Formats: sequence, C-alpha cells, structure tokens
Amino acid sequence: MSRTVYGSRRDAEVALARLRVADHQKRLPSLGSTSRTVQAALDLYVQTINQGLIEMAPRGLLTVRSAVNTVCRTVLPDGRAFGEVSLSKVSWQDVEYLYHAMRSEGRSAAWVRRCATVVSQGFEL
Repeated sequence: MSRTVYGSRRDAEVALARLRVADHQKRLPSLGSTSRTVQAALDLYVQTINQGLIEMAPRGLLTVRSAVNTVCRTVLPDGRAFGEVSLSKVSWQDVEYLYHAMRSEGRSAAWVRRCATVVSQGFEL
C-alpha cells in the first residue's frame, strides 16, 4: 500500500500514520483490490462497512448505499455509466464529468459532496 503526498513532511507523516492505523485495525485489503470496475470497488466499500471493519451509524450506511447507487448509475457524456468504468481507466476527467452530470440531473450540491466523499473513501480503501 502506498500514498503519494504532495505537501510538507508533516503531511506525509500524517498520511503514514493513517495507513498504519488502518493496517492495525485490519481496514486495508491484504492483497489489494481485485475489483475491476467502479461499481465493484464501491460495493467492496459497502461490504467492508457491513462487516464492521469501518464503524458507521446505520443512517450513515443508508446514505453510503444511496450514494453508491447514484454514482454508479450516473451516465457520463460518452454514454457509459460511471459504475461500469474500469478502475484502471478512471481519470480525473471522468470524476469531474460525474459531478457535472449529477448536478445536471438536478442533484443538490450537498448531495454531490456526499457522493464525492463516498467515492473518495471507496477508492482510498
């Protein structure tokens, strides 16, 4: 597991400490993710919460599930559903298109931020 940190030495030490805590709490996948799509990766995130490896209130879990459904069903400008995108091919442009498409569908800025948090946490895991 690795992280690239842009910033100060302190920022890097904080990131390292977070990785160590996550490893100690057994929240890191031992052999990496075998997920091939965004949907599979976010489903793994929900599964990890369900197993209790990530503590979350029941209402929070409901929000995460709803956000995963919203994110994965959102159609990008090229016609692909975001959930069908291969993890190895996700670009920052795809993520920007995702947020733009969600706003175009009438989703509130607050909901888009919640979805962004779920995507970020799911990808980090």
